[in-house]
Amino acid sequence: MGLLNGIREGIAGRLKQYKPEFGSAFLMYFDVQAHVGREFETNERYVLRRVVELDDPEIDRLPKWQRPLAREHLADESWIYVVATDTESGDMKVGHVWMTVTSVSGFGNGVMNVKLAPMEVYVFDLYIHPDHRRAALGNGLACWLVNNMGRVGYEWGYTHVLYDNAASVMWHHMFGFNWMQLFNYVHLGDRFWFKVPFSDSPRYGPLSRRGRHSDPDPQDPFGGAILPQEMIRAEQA
Repeated sequence: MGLLNGIREGIAGRLKQYKPEFGSAFLMYFDVQAHVGREFETNERYVLRRVVELDDPEIDRLPKWQRPLAREHLADESWIYVVATDTESGDMKVGHVWMTVTSVSGFGNGVMNVKLAPMEVYVFDLYIHPDHRRAALGNGLACWLVNNMGRVGYEWGYTHVLYDNAASVMWHHMFGFNWMQLFNYVHLGDRFWFKVPFSDSPRYGPLSRRGRHSDPDPQDPFGGAILPQEMIRAEQA
């Protein structure tokens, strides 16, 4: 009985892990070139560095399924991984940003399907450990992206933010992002993110069949402020 109960609990845990979660999100854009040179000081205890070597210990700390993907995409430089470490905790990783500079298929990769034009970058994960938030690490990682990607010619940055993550919505607004598309998604565990078919609005952008990636002479991204104008005016007052 003990063995059967263990099997049942294992199956139940796995099914719970892949229980579908539904939601809505913003696809947002940022003018990288307009902010090259932007600096934001972080506490000296934190160090930001790009993971380049394929035997870097940080790769071995990733989930097992993600390690071969990370090595494959880091090797061809289509993915970029930057970590924030805490020198007061033995260089423990306390934050990171993952980004891609090429169109990717997200199936089983833990990312969304995105289609990028040349010189665009998509941030699919920016994370700060809860114990190290409010220390400007998010700003520091974002400024790393702006300066290091902008200085080699990248023009536009994209990311997505979930509707119900109010803190993230506010941070992206304050940093200078505007929304470009709205979409619904299905999330299954850590590995599967799907855009609900035909939920993207407008039907022009990195999550759609048509966008800057399909236009030989694309116009600049367009959209609106994330927060209502009344809140923006109140901030400026």
